[in-house]
Amino acid sequence: MWQPGDKVAVLDSTLEGVVLRIESGRVVIEDEHGFEHVLDPEDIVAVPVDFLPPGASVRPKDTRKTSAGKTPCKDGMMEVDLHYHGDAAMEFFPVIEQQVRMFYSALNLAVRQHCRKLILIHGVGEGKLRRRLVNELSRHRIPYADAPYHRYGYGAIEVYLQGVRRKHFG
Repeated sequence: MWQPGDKVAVLDSTLEGVVLRIESGRVVIEDEHGFEHVLDPEDIVAVPVDFLPPGASVRPKDTRKTSAGKTPCKDGMMEVDLHYHGDAAMEFFPVIEQQVRMFYSALNLAVRQHCRKLILIHGVGEGKLRRRLVNELSRHRIPYADAPYHRYGYGAIEVYLQGVRRKHFG
């Protein structure tokens, strides 16, 4: 049903992207920041071409570049803001799962781009997202520490990727 180049939106989310490929019955899309997301076909809907802004294309971008034309890994480091900016009425569980999926997309991209560090901005809040990220990092034995306080306060984790060779997490 889905074809590479189709513009899609994710149900119950603000995430939109372009279909890159179909893998094992799941749809792989790329968002506006160049991150890949693997989704079930029933979780996405088509965005009609008429809804695209003038001059926009439905062709997939070069996956090595962001919309600004630069590699996501700058000076050996990638920063990812995992704050939730969607519908506040949405239940907690789907929100944190979407944030974890975004974390894995960022982690996979950072490893592919040979970044040395990945900064995960989780915010302070109640600490649920931070605990989940720490649990996922520990499960994969990926080293991490609190990100520099002077730049991120208490709301970020610095992930060390040197020596991480695995091709796909999540």
